[in-house]
Formats: sequence, C-alpha cells, structure tokens
Amino acid sequence: MSEPRLDRAAVLIELDWLEAARAELAALLAAEPDNADAHAQVAHTWLRSADFATASAAARTALRHDPDHLFAWILLALSEHGLFDRLIDTDRIAAIAHQDEAVRAAHTAVDLNPWSAECHRVLAIVLLHRDREAALAAVDAGIELDPQEPLLYIARARVLWRGADADAKRAAALRAALEQALRLEPDNAEAMYLLGAEAAQSGQRAKAERLLLRAAEIEPAHGPAARELLRQVPDPSGSLRDPAVRREFLGGPSAGGRSRTGTRALAGLAFLFIVGLARAVSGVDADDASPRPTTTLRPPLTYYKPQPLPTFPEWSRYLTARPTPPQPLPAWPQHVPR
Repeated sequence: MSEPRLDRAAVLIELDWLEAARAELAALLAAEPDNADAHAQVAHTWLRSADFATASAAARTALRHDPDHLFAWILLALSEHGLFDRLIDTDRIAAIAHQDEAVRAAHTAVDLNPWSAECHRVLAIVLLHRDREAALAAVDAGIELDPQEPLLYIARARVLWRGADADAKRAAALRAALEQALRLEPDNAEAMYLLGAEAAQSGQRAKAERLLLRAAEIEPAHGPAARELLRQVPDPSGSLRDPAVRREFLGGPSAGGRSRTGTRALAGLAFLFIVGLARAVSGVDADDASPRPTTTLRPPLTYYKPQPLPTFPEWSRYLTARPTPPQPLPAWPQHVPR
C-alpha cells in the first residue's frame, strides 16, 4: 500500500506542492512509521523549502530506519551543506561542524555506491569550500562515470570559478566545462548564466549580453542578477536602455503587470541549497589563504539555481550495480555440428 502514496508524493514534490506532499507522506507514516523511503521524501520536501535543519532531521530519521539508504545520505549531505552556507558569516564554528557532517554524509554516499555519478557530484559540491582539488577530483570521477550529464560539467565550472579571473588556464577549463554543458543541453539557463557572467568579468560585453539575456529568457529568476552584472559592464550600443528589453528579459517593471514565465517552472524545483560562488572569497578553503584580487562581477548568491534531485520513482537510475565482467563462453561441444 505504500508505493502508490510514495509515487503520489513524488509527483507532488516535482510540482512544488510541498504541503500536499507532506500530507500524503504523513498519512503513510501514520500507518508505517518505520518507512525509511517516506522519511527520506519528507526530508526532500524540507530541503526543497530551504528548511535545512528540518530536512537534516528527517534524513537522519530515515537513516535510523535504514542505515544504507542512499537517497537519505545524499539529502543529509545537502541539508548540512545548506546549514554550513547559511551560518558561515555569523557562526563559523557551527558552520564548520555542519560542513564536517556534509562531507561525511557525501563520502558515505560514495562508499555505498561508488559507481553513481550523482554521488560524486554531491561530494564535489560539499567539498567546494574545503578542498578545491578534492572537489575537482570528485566531479571528474562523476564525469568519467556519466559523460553525458550536463549538471556534472556545471559543477566542474563552479569548482574552477574561484581564481579563474587571474588564471588563464583555469578560465579556459571553466569555459570548456560550461560549453560542454550547453552542447549536451542547449537551453540550460544556469550554464548560459555562468558563461555570461564569465564573459562579463572579462569585459566581453556583446557575449555577456547575448548569454545573460537568453538565460533570463529561459529562466526569469536569473533576470535581476543578469541586470546587475550587465550594469557594471560598459555598454557602447546602449541596448539595455530600451525598456522593452529590460521588461522582456531582465525582469524590469511592466505596464500590464505581467511577466514572462519560463516553461521549466512548471516542472517545479527539486531542492534548494545555496553554495553561492561569492562565498569563495570568504576564505573558507584552507588550501589557499593568500590575498586574492576581488571583483564586483562575481555572481551573487542568487545565481545558484536549484537543480533537480531525482524523484523517488526515478531514483533507481542512480542505484546502478557494479558492472559484471564478461564471462568467457564455454568451448563448443565437439559432438554438436556448428
């Protein structure tokens, strides 16, 4: 009886009807209080609501009932990472403790399934502010496992972002990762936004405008950040002075009170955890304490669009078994004609 309720809850989460999903899961847990899958999906709803503390508690409850629940470990890693990011400016000691938990949970997920590219991606995300080289190794391991997943290349670009403005080789690798993400998914708004932000940092006005306008067209939530970036880059053509352009692409005020909505918003957002690249200048990484040049063109915290976590029915695609080596065929029987 639990599967239909879990499936309904997963659909509700995908549609962003989180309260309805929690009600469905509460009814299931009233009958099956030890259902780890249901507790994990409860954690999923709270993570998506950016209530990281409640999400973490729900993920831990799932793990008490099933210590090897891979989805729960990933949700715990992302929830603890969200708490780290939220506290790093106000309570560094508590933030680092949450970071420790996030890294431990992500490593556990990788240990449970080292052949899951998604587990390696999550590990890279939680290692980003602690050990950049380890984060890069984690995301590269994920790319080796699933070279057709654009989210992995976006994660690689995030790892490479810090220092790219002062390192031509790193900047080239960052652009290559984002361009590959766009080859795999031409309408990926986040990849366009990041590539446009990198162009803005480099003073390439035409390229930045083209990419940022398109990113805001696909995902209107990018509009304010794109407008702020472009405001800081010289605009010889003056194209953004046109109110129609601002209204259509960059979220400016409209006469009729209507705004352009992205088609992807209908699918809902799968989770919210913030690892804004602006945190990269806060000095959390222990591997690079030297003074670094700063710039006002770094993407703001809001650049980081929530990315889809697989819903429960789809989660099985990440639980891939270790490939079985081919077995040698037996010799052909002598008495049987070929």
